[in-house]
Amino acid sequence: MYKPKQQQQNYQDFIEVKRTSVTREEVLSAISGSKGLILNIEKKLGCTRSCIQEWIDKDPVIKQEIKDEQEREKDMVMDNLIEDAKNGDKFARKLFLEAQARDRGFGDKLEISGANGQPLVVLHAVTANLTANDENNNASKEKRVEAWSGKAVAFHEKQTDELKQLSTDEIIEKLGKQ
Repeated sequence: MYKPKQQQQNYQDFIEVKRTSVTREEVLSAISGSKGLILNIEKKLGCTRSCIQEWIDKDPVIKQEIKDEQEREKDMVMDNLIEDAKNGDKFARKLFLEAQARDRGFGDKLEISGANGQPLVVLHAVTANLTANDENNNASKEKRVEAWSGKAVAFHEKQTDELKQLSTDEIIEKLGKQ
């Protein structure tokens, strides 16, 4: 059975037109209760995301108010988590201890330190001046390692001695494994 095509509607009938400008006071009042989410501020004001973002970028008070609202939301969630933990929720207890009792050994994050509790020294290699055919380079092994050492951020004495006994390619290989 043939049915005539319905008259097509204009695409603009389906597009929600949003405001492109709002006042500072409107933005500040919309932040309250927004959970610090731009989407919620946007919905309250019926404006575009870029409109809100412009105010955040140019007004430090608005930026701070959004951060404060986000912190209040974190506090509220944390308060609920603590209450759940007190009421026997094992998952809430675990989550709370992992986040707040790391100093007592809880958590799944592995923290590693250098020798004798010193901070780790991370070797940042600068390879821009090293050529692909470094083995064929006429520079001696010692000069190449010294050049490498000069481009590193920091070394412990032990690490420096160890590196001086390696070729540049061995150092690059060692760094690639870290």
